[in-house]
Amino acid sequence: MRKVLLLSAILLSSFLTFSQITISDSQLFGSTRNLAVGVDFGQLSNPIIEKEYIISNPTKADMVITNVDIPEGFGVVIPQKTIKAGTFVKIKVLAYKDYIKEDNTDLMKTLLITTEYYTFDGKVATTQVINLKFEK
Repeated sequence: MRKVLLLSAILLSSFLTFSQITISDSQLFGSTRNLAVGVDFGQLSNPIIEKEYIISNPTKADMVITNVDIPEGFGVVIPQKTIKAGTFVKIKVLAYKDYIKEDNTDLMKTLLITTEYYTFDGKVATTQVINLKFEK
């Protein structure tokens, strides 16, 4: 009887402790990841090929571009770091044919753009995955 009472007390206390914790995915993992999208450069016939990509901010808070991870042979022009709530920004993605190594057989590179904004629950960080496709 004593063991049953002790076990019941432990179970009840652990249930009460866990019932007070609410964890969202953004708090648990620190960020969310969007679905990957692609920018197709086609045949790299010119020394520099330029494409546009739109980063939208559907939230009610200003969003800030905090990090851009650019692969070798590509460049990115970002006209503004802060994207106002409910608007978007067009960025230019440039492919430099002369800087993409000839021995590189990988016909797709990945560009990562990390943005952050704040809500009442805290900071939300999002990484946009952009696949850059090309043909040599």
